[in-house]
Amino acid sequence: MEMEMLLIHLIASAGATIIVTGSTLFEPFRKLFLLSSEQRENSISEGSEKGTTKENITLFFKELFHCPLCLGFWMGAVMYFILGNTVSSFADIGILFGHACASSIVSILAYMKLK
Repeated sequence: MEMEMLLIHLIASAGATIIVTGSTLFEPFRKLFLLSSEQRENSISEGSEKGTTKENITLFFKELFHCPLCLGFWMGAVMYFILGNTVSSFADIGILFGHACASSIVSILAYMKLK
């Protein structure tokens, strides 16, 4: 039963990650995290200019919602809790981290296969 739940967890996490990072359905959502000037965005990303707090947060979420590896990790962490698991000991933190990493790996592999 535990292995079946892990498989469902990985498939659901990877599926949700692929939908958010690559589908046209979420394209308007991903565009919310673009700065008004691509040149300014590049300057901040390269470190030649210091962005405002709002710009830095926007760029963080832009990277998160465009990267299947990054979003896959966080999707795996969220799915861990959605499946009814809790963190009540140090060992549970390790299991949570393992689930998130596994979700990230499956997400990037699925994304590479689809692209």
